[in-house]
Amino acid sequence: RNAAYDTYLLERANLTSGNESGRLVSSVQVKQLHIQSDTTETILPGADLGINMTNDSLLLNMRVQTDTTGIALELKNLLAAINGNAYTVQLLDDTLVLNNKVWQVKPDNALTLSADGVEARNFRLGYGNGQLSINNKEPGNAVSPLLVALSNFSLQELGSLAGTDSLYLSGHLNGNVEITNPTGDMSVAAQLLIDQLNYEGAELGNLQLQTRYDKTGIVPIDLSLSG
Repeated sequence: RNAAYDTYLLERANLTSGNESGRLVSSVQVKQLHIQSDTTETILPGADLGINMTNDSLLLNMRVQTDTTGIALELKNLLAAINGNAYTVQLLDDTLVLNNKVWQVKPDNALTLSADGVEARNFRLGYGNGQLSINNKEPGNAVSPLLVALSNFSLQELGSLAGTDSLYLSGHLNGNVEITNPTGDMSVAAQLLIDQLNYEGAELGNLQLQTRYDKTGIVPIDLSLSG
């Protein structure tokens, strides 16, 4: 049957649910997912969602198609668990798919949200030669700022992941983003470097960017090009 909510239309949605060994097991299949706005409509040809649920945890499998062969997103064995007032998310599989590209997932990863803040443990994704990692600046301390590190990402590969044309732009992205108090008055400080920036075959050099964001809303940007 079709189902609609707000700007979403689920065409030919099938839901099955049952109980297996004390667990709630559900499956949702959608033939087409329509996402509408005032001027545009995005149609995804299919989505599959599998859920295994117990009293304090949920195991999720998800696959969203871009067309009959392409995959917008595929997650296998994403575990969400509740422990008191803390909520933990883990990627148990060693890969995930984003826009038809396979990312490698580091084992023993976890993101935990609690009253103290966010604790990130071994959260690392890799695509090609590039890596993205999220950890606390002080490991194991949820109050400590989150440090997002980017290493050796190809601009062409990032453009391909985003579905944009990056044939005329190349270089490698490195740097870090520090996020303080992500659950409160958040502030962000970023230091990024693009090595060997090239546009349409012309070497431009190395581009360095520094910026900050806080509750004032003022975002200073410092750009420099060298080499």
